[in-house]
Amino acid sequence: MIRIDTLNDAALAVTLEGKITSDDIKVVETALEPMLQRPAPYGLMVDLTGFSDFTAGALFEDFRYEMSLIRRWNEFHHMSIVTDRNWVGTWVGMIQPLFPKIEIKLFGPDQRAEARAFAASVTSAPVT
Repeated sequence: MIRIDTLNDAALAVTLEGKITSDDIKVVETALEPMLQRPAPYGLMVDLTGFSDFTAGALFEDFRYEMSLIRRWNEFHHMSIVTDRNWVGTWVGMIQPLFPKIEIKLFGPDQRAEARAFAASVTSAPVT
Protein backbone atom coordinates (compact mmCIF):
# COMPACT_ATOMS: atom_id res chain seq x y z
CA MET A 1 0.00 0.00 0.00
CA ILE A 2 1.06 3.55 -0.66
CA ARG A 3 -0.18 6.54 1.31
CA ILE A 4 0.16 10.08 -0.06
CA ASP A 5 0.16 13.22 2.07
CA THR A 6 0.24 16.71 0.62
CA LEU A 7 2.85 18.80 2.40
CA ASN A 8 2.12 21.97 0.41
CA ASP A 9 1.50 22.95 -3.25
CA ALA A 10 5.05 21.96 -4.19
CA ALA A 11 5.71 18.90 -2.02
CA LEU A 12 4.29 15.47 -1.26
CA ALA A 13 5.06 12.71 1.23
CA VAL A 14 4.86 9.13 -0.06
CA THR A 15 4.74 6.29 2.48
CA LEU A 16 5.33 2.75 1.21
CA GLU A 17 3.95 -0.09 3.34
CA GLY A 18 4.11 -3.82 2.70
CA LYS A 19 4.29 -5.19 -0.84
CA ILE A 20 3.79 -2.53 -3.52
CA THR A 21 1.62 -3.36 -6.56
CA SER A 22 1.19 -1.70 -9.95
CA ASP A 23 -2.07 -0.17 -8.66
CA ASP A 24 -0.08 1.48 -5.87
CA ILE A 25 2.29 3.02 -8.42
CA LYS A 26 -0.70 4.41 -10.31
CA VAL A 27 -1.88 6.06 -7.06
CA VAL A 28 1.47 7.89 -6.90
CA GLU A 29 1.17 8.96 -10.55
CA THR A 30 -2.31 10.36 -9.92
CA ALA A 31 -1.19 12.18 -6.77
CA LEU A 32 1.88 13.73 -8.43
CA GLU A 33 0.01 15.02 -11.48
CA PRO A 34 -1.58 18.16 -9.91
CA MET A 35 1.73 19.13 -8.29
CA LEU A 36 3.60 18.68 -11.58
CA GLN A 37 1.19 21.09 -13.26
CA ARG A 38 2.52 23.84 -11.01
CA PRO A 39 5.87 25.51 -11.68
CA ALA A 40 8.96 23.78 -10.29
CA PRO A 41 10.80 23.24 -7.99
CA TYR A 42 9.23 20.34 -6.09
CA GLY A 43 9.87 18.47 -2.87
CA LEU A 44 9.29 14.82 -2.14
CA MET A 45 9.52 12.73 1.01
CA VAL A 46 9.60 8.95 0.66
CA ASP A 47 9.13 6.82 3.79
CA LEU A 48 10.49 3.31 3.23
CA THR A 49 10.31 2.04 6.81
CA GLY A 50 7.23 -0.16 6.25
CA PHE A 51 8.18 -1.25 2.73
CA SER A 52 8.81 -4.96 2.16
CA ASP A 53 8.77 -5.68 -1.59
CA PHE A 54 7.51 -4.84 -5.10
CA THR A 55 5.47 -7.08 -7.37
CA ALA A 56 6.90 -7.57 -10.87
CA GLY A 57 4.06 -5.45 -12.24
CA ALA A 58 4.89 -2.66 -9.81
CA LEU A 59 8.55 -2.67 -10.85
CA PHE A 60 7.54 -2.39 -14.51
CA GLU A 61 4.96 0.33 -13.83
CA ASP A 62 7.41 2.31 -11.69
CA PHE A 63 10.17 2.05 -14.30
CA ARG A 64 7.75 3.16 -17.05
CA TYR A 65 6.60 6.14 -15.00
CA GLU A 66 10.11 7.12 -13.89
CA MET A 67 11.28 7.09 -17.52
CA SER A 68 8.35 9.29 -18.55
CA LEU A 69 9.56 11.87 -16.00
CA ILE A 70 13.31 11.54 -16.57
CA ARG A 71 13.64 15.05 -18.01
CA ARG A 72 11.78 16.50 -15.02
CA TRP A 73 13.69 14.83 -12.19
CA ASN A 74 15.98 17.85 -11.77
CA GLU A 75 12.86 19.88 -10.95
CA PHE A 76 12.72 18.00 -7.64
CA HIS A 77 15.08 20.09 -5.52
CA HIS A 78 14.46 18.55 -2.08
CA MET A 79 14.06 14.82 -1.55
CA SER A 80 14.01 13.23 1.87
CA ILE A 81 14.09 9.50 2.42
CA VAL A 82 13.06 7.96 5.72
CA THR A 83 14.62 4.55 6.17
CA ASP A 84 16.19 2.14 8.60
CA ARG A 85 18.04 0.21 5.88
CA ASN A 86 21.75 0.83 5.19
CA TRP A 87 21.53 -0.14 1.50
CA VAL A 88 19.38 2.93 0.81
CA GLY A 89 22.29 5.23 1.67
CA THR A 90 24.55 3.28 -0.69
CA TRP A 91 21.95 3.51 -3.46
CA VAL A 92 21.50 7.28 -2.90
CA GLY A 93 25.28 7.78 -3.05
CA MET A 94 25.35 6.02 -6.43
CA ILE A 95 22.50 7.96 -8.04
CA GLN A 96 23.15 11.40 -6.51
CA PRO A 97 25.75 12.39 -9.17
CA LEU A 98 23.15 11.76 -11.90
CA PHE A 99 20.85 14.41 -10.43
CA PRO A 100 23.02 17.27 -9.15
CA LYS A 101 20.09 19.66 -8.66
CA ILE A 102 18.33 17.29 -6.24
CA GLU A 103 19.40 17.62 -2.63
CA ILE A 104 18.71 14.19 -1.14
CA LYS A 105 18.83 13.72 2.63
CA LEU A 106 18.39 10.50 4.57
CA PHE A 107 16.46 10.43 7.85
CA GLY A 108 15.88 7.72 10.42
CA PRO A 109 12.40 6.52 11.43
CA ASP A 110 12.47 8.82 14.46
CA GLN A 111 13.10 11.85 12.21
CA ARG A 112 9.90 11.85 10.11
CA ALA A 113 9.00 15.40 11.15
CA GLU A 114 12.41 16.67 10.00
CA ALA A 115 12.10 14.72 6.73
CA ARG A 116 8.68 16.25 6.05
CA ALA A 117 9.96 19.74 6.86
CA PHE A 118 12.94 19.35 4.51
CA ALA A 119 10.79 18.15 1.59
CA ALA A 120 8.27 20.93 2.23
CA SER A 121 10.93 23.64 2.48
CA VAL A 122 11.13 23.91 -1.30
CA THR A 123 8.93 26.73 -2.59
CA SER A 124 7.23 26.75 -5.95
CA ALA A 125 6.83 29.78 -8.17
CA PRO A 126 3.31 31.23 -8.09
CA VAL A 127 0.84 30.12 -10.73
CA THR A 128 0.03 32.93 -13.15
